[in-house]
This record gives sequence, C-alpha cells and structure tokens, in this order.
Amino acid sequence: MNDGTNYFISFPADVKILVPGGFGYYRLGGLGKLVALGNSQEIFKRAFSSATGSFVDSYFYPAKSQVFFGEEKKVVFYPSPTDFLLLNTNVSLIDRFYILSLFLTKQKNNFKQITNLPVNKDGEDIFFDEKKFYDDQLGFFYQESLRREKAAVQLIYSIKEENALLLSKIIEGQGIRVVDITYKPGIKQCTVYENNGMELGTTESLVNILECRKKKMKTNPYDIILELGSREKEWSL
Repeated sequence: MNDGTNYFISFPADVKILVPGGFGYYRLGGLGKLVALGNSQEIFKRAFSSATGSFVDSYFYPAKSQVFFGEEKKVVFYPSPTDFLLLNTNVSLIDRFYILSLFLTKQKNNFKQITNLPVNKDGEDIFFDEKKFYDDQLGFFYQESLRREKAAVQLIYSIKEENALLLSKIIEGQGIRVVDITYKPGIKQCTVYENNGMELGTTESLVNILECRKKKMKTNPYDIILELGSREKEWSL
C-alpha cells in the first residue's frame, strides 16, 4: 500500500478454500499433500490467488509435504533467513535474497494482519467465503501503477463463464479494469493483444502473470484484449 503498510493473512488449517483446476474446495492443511500428489507447485498459486482475489506469484513451502489440522491460526509473522534458503519455492536464488532483503528493511509496524476472515460452516466443514473477503478487502492488494493506467481489458473465454469470472476477479484485485467478458470458442493459446501505439504496464503484468504471448493489433474500443486459451482450463472450477 502507498502508506507503507504490508498486509499478511494467516489461515486456519481446517478451513476449506476453492482450488482452481477442478479440485473444488480443499482443506488448507492438506494442500501441500495435494501439491505433492499432483506434482504441480502451480496449485499453490491458483489456490491462494483465488482465495485472496489477487495474483500470488511467489510462494515458499516445506520440502517435505505435511498435513496440518486445527481451527486455530498459527501466525507466522516474520520468516527467518533460514526459511528463505531452505524452503521450496518457485523463485530463483537471486530472488530469494531479494525478497529476504525486503523483509530485513521492514519494521514490525510496517506489517498489519488481516483478521476476522469470513467463513461459512456446514456441519463440521468450514469454508472460506472468497466473495465476502474480496468485497471487504478490495483495493488492499492493488498495484497503484496499474490502477493509474486505467487500461480497459476485454477478457475472452472458451469453456465456462465461471472460469472467466474467477480470473476477472483476480485481475481486478491487481487494480486492472476488466470492462467486458465475452465467449469465443476454439481459442487454444493464451494471448494478450495490446492496442497499436500503446506500451502499457498492464499488458506486461498480464503477460507475466498468466505466461501468455503478447501481440499488437487494433483492439478498439478496448486497450487490451486477453484471450485465455489453454490457461482457462488450468483455472477451471
């Protein structure tokens, strides 16, 4: 945030969160085991991006998959240098040290915990309420540079509208405006089309986050057209 505050969230192990990719709601304490069984670290990114309504592009997790239990939230306020060096992660060694340096330059009063996470109970099951959390915390994770660009994005999907709505929510959580969602069958490759004559940070952000190719073309009346292609299946509900 512009005020220098960094927000963090601690989830209870027994809460179930929505895991895109066809997994439905899955108990958070068993997510590491699911990642190990599926042999895909990307499950972490999709699960926590869906839960927080913003793209989670870097993550650290124990090398040995463990299953955790309990409703109480264990608050991990400040990761140690050992965590950055020994935990599994999707970032490079250089980025490990860079992220560590960011933490070392922060004071405790630069951090604020988001508490009172919204949940719904169904018998013994506890479900995280993504919609209420998103409505309550909208703007907390904006990238101000993207917000200032005010680029208008059209999102095109080929499978199911619910998938597009999920990704639209996450994209908007970054501070990017999705002004239209349209169905178009048969799209195979994820492509970000940027209007001729424009050089937008929003375009680069979408390309990097979704790992899509970038092309130039006339996109009026939009600044950017995002065709999800194969990425939609990975984020399917």
